[in-house]
Amino acid sequence: DEKPGTIPADIVFEIDEKPHQYLKREGNDLVCKVPVPLVTALTGGTVRVPTLAGEFKNVTLTDPIAPGAARTVAGEGMPISKEPGKRGNLRVTFDIKFPTHLSDKQKGLLRDALQ
Repeated sequence: DEKPGTIPADIVFEIDEKPHQYLKREGNDLVCKVPVPLVTALTGGTVRVPTLAGEFKNVTLTDPIAPGAARTVAGEGMPISKEPGKRGNLRVTFDIKFPTHLSDKQKGLLRDALQ
C-alpha cells in the first residue's frame, strides 16, 4: 500500500501452470509424444497430433520413421506475448508401437519383405 512518507512495496504474482493432458511447455514451444502403429511408421500414413486449441492436426508420414523420430509443426505452440500474432512451434516425438506377438506366418512375411 502506498502512503505518504513510506516506500511502496512490490507486488509479487506467482503463476502456476496447469498440466495439460497431452502437451508440455518448453519456452514458447509445446512438445508431445504421439503413438504410431509400426505399420504406419514403416509404410507411411496420417497421424493425429493434439493442439493447444483442443483440436487435432493431421501430420502425414511419407517415409519410414524410427523410434524417437520427431517433427516440428510451425506456429502451433504457445502465443508469444511480446510478438502479437506469433506463436512457438509444436514439437512431436513419435512413439512407435510394436506388436506384442507375431505368428510364424507373420514373422516369415516380415523377413521376406525386409530382406
